[in-house]
Amino acid sequence: MRHPLLDQLPDDVRHTLMPYIQRFDYARGATVFRQGEHARGLYFIDAGLVQFGIDTASGESTFIGIAKPGFYLGDGEILAKKPHFAMAGAFTPCSISLLPRANVEQAMRSFPDFSIAVAQRLARSLHLVQMVQMARHQLS
Repeated sequence: MRHPLLDQLPDDVRHTLMPYIQRFDYARGATVFRQGEHARGLYFIDAGLVQFGIDTASGESTFIGIAKPGFYLGDGEILAKKPHFAMAGAFTPCSISLLPRANVEQAMRSFPDFSIAVAQRLARSLHLVQMVQMARHQLS
């Protein structure tokens, strides 16, 4: 399995993590995870497209966006010890590799390079959210 997060890690770290990674194939429309579920681990999108949505109080689902291969999910939920804030489903047939939660936490304790890579991605995501919030505030 090749993935940008894992590819930037030293070989020994990658080889240590690989035996724990599980691969799942999803048909178009299948649920990857539900809003409110706890993250089972880091979900690496290997192939296909995954869509995101938030279930509203009225039972409708609001579309958020689509993630493509190279993207991964679940890091914020694992670190914050919070459930998924949105649902994820297969927009097209897709393959996803899962590094289970216990292995993610162990890797973060054992391998600083892994922890730094995850933290940098979370920081970029947070920065983007903050920029969007500032833009909305300025427009209102």
